[in-house]
Amino acid sequence: MLAPIMAEENKSFEYETINAFLSDIPAIDKELKSDKPELPSVMGFLAGKGNILINLTVNETSRPFYVTIQEKRIVGVAEGIPEKTNYVVDLNEETANQILQSEDKVDSIMKAYDESNMELGAHGFTSKIKLFFVRIYLWFA
Repeated sequence: MLAPIMAEENKSFEYETINAFLSDIPAIDKELKSDKPELPSVMGFLAGKGNILINLTVNETSRPFYVTIQEKRIVGVAEGIPEKTNYVVDLNEETANQILQSEDKVDSIMKAYDESNMELGAHGFTSKIKLFFVRIYLWFA
């Protein structure tokens, strides 16, 4: 998710709940368009450029949003489903809130993935190959 990167870059974008995050997407997008934080190495390799769709389930309702990456930098976030998606992350409100409330958000994301509370998928051959190697990396991390 976007939270670990935003937390490192700008402390004003820390959220206790995913609903607070979702309601602040326009402000986050505006900030991202000017600051464009760089992704950590593994995420930068994985994402490179394109859209990462986050399929969030809140009270049995889908609340999709996506993050746009260019040159290993986050350049935008918006609600909805983009026309083209490189990666898809599926998670529920409880898991998203646990990640947002965690002291170590990156570790919390990895734990959610390890415990199958979050699923990762890829669209396109190159994205699928990259995700294959990232899954191996996460398995040993």
